[in-house]
Amino acid sequence: MSRHRTITRHVPPTAHGTTLVEVLVAMAVFAFFMLGAASAQLVAISSARDANMRSYAAFSADNLAALIRGNPAFWRNLDADFQLTLSAVTDPDTGNLTLDYHSNTDLSRYALDFISGSCNITTGGCLPSEIAVYDLKKWARGWVLSVVDGVATIENIAPTGEKPLFEITLAWRQKQLSGSGAADTGAMLDNQYSTRVKL
Repeated sequence: MSRHRTITRHVPPTAHGTTLVEVLVAMAVFAFFMLGAASAQLVAISSARDANMRSYAAFSADNLAALIRGNPAFWRNLDADFQLTLSAVTDPDTGNLTLDYHSNTDLSRYALDFISGSCNITTGGCLPSEIAVYDLKKWARGWVLSVVDGVATIENIAPTGEKPLFEITLAWRQKQLSGSGAADTGAMLDNQYSTRVKL
């Protein structure tokens, strides 16, 4: 008569399969870290966007300063209270952006004609004021008409009787991140960049 002996194996608890609770915990931890990474990436993108715009503003302001230095016959003869602002307005007929300008003084005093100026800069013989209008219109296409709510202000801040000292201020708007950095809020943040030119 033979005896049968039953052998029972003991399986340690760690050898069992993964439970649903463990999977859910792992997914929650993964999601938490992914949200943090996405938020950090949005902040980095916003910072890069802001840095790019500030670099472009500095580049544009330097270009405008070079145009002012390149036409001293006009810019050196402006009064101490001279101020000119270039901005963009929407044409009601076409819907396109067009250049607008305004000043705290009568621009005809300086022979600045932004409307009917007809001097052909390529053929020469233009007055310094006509060269200034040509330069400003051409420059404005790259800043005023190309950024969101772009505005440029040129102001002579030198005291009366002294050589002109022009302060160039460029302003623009861009989207603002929410407080948590999660996404664009749709609100617009006002920015500006200033530099000075002495003649």
